[in-house]
Amino acid sequence: MAVCSNSLIILRMVNEEVFHGKEEITTVKRNILKDAVRQEYSKIFSLIQNILEYSENADVDNALLVNCFSCLISYCRDMDPQYIFSTRIVEMIIAHLNSAHAVLVLRSLLSICDLFEPLEITEKLDERTLNIPQGLNKETVFAKINLIHRELIMFFKTYLGKFSPDSSLEKEYSLFSDEEKSFIKQITQLFVSIYKNYHPYIPDSILIESLEQFIEISKINDLQLFKETLNGWEILIYDFYIEYPIRPVPDGKIRRFKFKTILQRMINVFVKFMPKPEKVFVTLNEFQEAVKVKEFTTEEMVFSKRMNQTFFNLTFCIDNHVKDFFLVTFNRIGSNSEKFDPVYLNKVCWVYGSTAGAFESDVEERIFMIACKSLMSLCSIILHR
Repeated sequence: MAVCSNSLIILRMVNEEVFHGKEEITTVKRNILKDAVRQEYSKIFSLIQNILEYSENADVDNALLVNCFSCLISYCRDMDPQYIFSTRIVEMIIAHLNSAHAVLVLRSLLSICDLFEPLEITEKLDERTLNIPQGLNKETVFAKINLIHRELIMFFKTYLGKFSPDSSLEKEYSLFSDEEKSFIKQITQLFVSIYKNYHPYIPDSILIESLEQFIEISKINDLQLFKETLNGWEILIYDFYIEYPIRPVPDGKIRRFKFKTILQRMINVFVKFMPKPEKVFVTLNEFQEAVKVKEFTTEEMVFSKRMNQTFFNLTFCIDNHVKDFFLVTFNRIGSNSEKFDPVYLNKVCWVYGSTAGAFESDVEERIFMIACKSLMSLCSIILHR
């Protein structure tokens, strides 16, 4: 087993150096090496497949399994996807999901789900198209992805079951080790990949069950992890947003109506993570001219723009619920100053700012007037304390 394990390490290193290495090799020599490696793909895949097949009925050395999964992750993006979707390799990988190798298994499944991402990344979400080769049966691909998704839901449901009724993933996350946080991140990335690339091909009942779990991750008080989840919510909410009348619905059934409960629960999540609007200062430049200076990094600007646009789209999908949220929240703030939370109030106001143009003018005016009245009442109470 040691010889086999070492062989997998060497094969992985060769693939990464030839296809993705930064060493200064001439183009001609690199192409020759690539062709040589490609000719061995069938044998390399058979080696990986045989190890995983053997592991179904017998104990296999941990190091061998680690190197097997690592080698598969490395070769997955370069070899013919027929190897993945025309064999039992997906089922054999999933068999190790609930094991000590869970993180590597999740990375392997992520490599598979990411295989057909668009070659060119575009900001226009409606220009996304899966890059599935013509010779590959799409129904087979979707069946395998749905299998991965169902197994992921079952696995994560079991994981969530370890928390007591008085606790939750959100409450316990800050106490996790780095290894367990990495585990949650890998699960998040796999969910996101499935949503981004395949959500139109997932049955609604399965997707609803999945998103109920995904919300539990989204609520965790970790901005970087939330940004990972936003990659999925952004796509899903946008696709619900552009349904009829913007995009024709063949059977007349608008899908977003089935997800109202999920979308309603996301209102408070967006409030929790909504970033502060950019600060603009007026100052004098070297020519003594008044100029505007924005205190915002590029990354913060991009995140703020995505959050605002996604909440705008969310408002379009569940406008009555978002309207009621603002009316109830602003009324409660104005009538109960003792429970006034300035941080929460600021975030609610920032979120409200992202809905400009999403409501009918009379509704927008009503919310604005109640917000102003509540804020003025609050200021008056604070000043007279």
